[in-house]
Amino acid sequence: MNEILKFENQNVDIIVENDEPLFEIYTTGMALGYINYGKNKNNPLPHKSRINTIIRNANIVGCVHGVNTYITEEELYDFMLEARTEKCKGFRKWVTNEVLPTIRKTGGYVGDEDMFVDTYLPYADENVKQLFKLNLMTIRQLNSKIEVMQPLADFAETVSNTNDLIDIGRMAKLLNDEHIPIGRNKLFEWLRSNKILMSNNTPYQQYVDARYFKVREKTKETAYGTKLFTTTYVTGKGQIYITEKLRKEYGIKVI
Repeated sequence: MNEILKFENQNVDIIVENDEPLFEIYTTGMALGYINYGKNKNNPLPHKSRINTIIRNANIVGCVHGVNTYITEEELYDFMLEARTEKCKGFRKWVTNEVLPTIRKTGGYVGDEDMFVDTYLPYADENVKQLFKLNLMTIRQLNSKIEVMQPLADFAETVSNTNDLIDIGRMAKLLNDEHIPIGRNKLFEWLRSNKILMSNNTPYQQYVDARYFKVREKTKETAYGTKLFTTTYVTGKGQIYITEKLRKEYGIKVI
């Protein structure tokens, strides 16, 4: 089965052989940015010399079908690793999240709902067609949401079930690892201004009851007698809570 697909308005020639996709090397290269505009900017051509260099450097063999050379899915990833263009990340997501799952479920690729219905339900009545279109649109939207939320879900799985408690300093380091630029002192200030911690840096009771924090007390002998010290620790559940709130405040998207 031969498919001409579009990635960012660039045609990509894909054939399906034994339920596995093969990608035509030059149209794939153009989709990744290797384009030779030449004198006629309205008729861009593949930058064959640069594409061929990448093929050699990546030790890609490819296979010939007719007059075109195709590469396997595995060779495609080798190609992108060698190419490292700005478009590689978007192209990889398009292939792995949209093209490949559809090919493996249906034996081919369908880029939009109308084409899917016309291809696979040519004799269905209009009500059935509309129902399938709505279902396909819903599935696409859910897949997009899953892709966006997956990094946060991975983070949540890592910390939510842990028994480890971390202090505010370590919490600030964790936030920086999540691309939220905030230091220990600013984090304390933010927690107080949001009425999560009191002026003495201990949490309000509602956040203790919600199991976001634990407070540990210890006594220490000083020149003025025995003094009570408290330290606020963040639980795994609290780490998720604080991270989500700061993501929204800093306008940081999950990537």
